[in-house]
Amino acid sequence: MRVLLWMGARHLHTLHMAQMAAQEASRVMVEAMLRQQGEMREVSTGSQRLEGQLREMERRVAEEESDL
Repeated sequence: MRVLLWMGARHLHTLHMAQMAAQEASRVMVEAMLRQQGEMREVSTGSQRLEGQLREMERRVAEEESDL
């Protein structure tokens, strides 16, 4: 009986360690996803700024051409 209890406790410990490893892996994945999301947001913001600047340049070029 003691051997069965000891083996059961050992299996529970192994299961607990596996759960902790899975939780750590999930945490790392979430951190990576959040970092990636932030970087994507920065790229999107930069792209929007660039588009606005290009539109402004096009407008100025069109104005200058019309003045000629």
